[in-house]
Amino acid sequence: MPKFYFTFGYAHGNDDRIQPIIAPTYAQAEGLMFERYGNQWAFGYSEVEFDNSIFIKNLKQLPVIKSKQVV
Repeated sequence: MPKFYFTFGYAHGNDDRIQPIIAPTYAQAEGLMFERYGNQWAFGYSEVEFDNSIFIKNLKQLPVIKSKQVV
């Protein structure tokens, strides 16, 4: 399953962290972010976008959230 990464931004808690989520689709990963954090996060990235970033790779990773849904 694909892995997605979500940041929190400066205006939210966990601003020095990134939340990895394993889910079948970005939409499902985003849904898990809303379930866990409400609207207290900033942006979502695919694994490719994360791998190509020099900025968000330096953030501390929170424990991985795994989707229970299967496509």
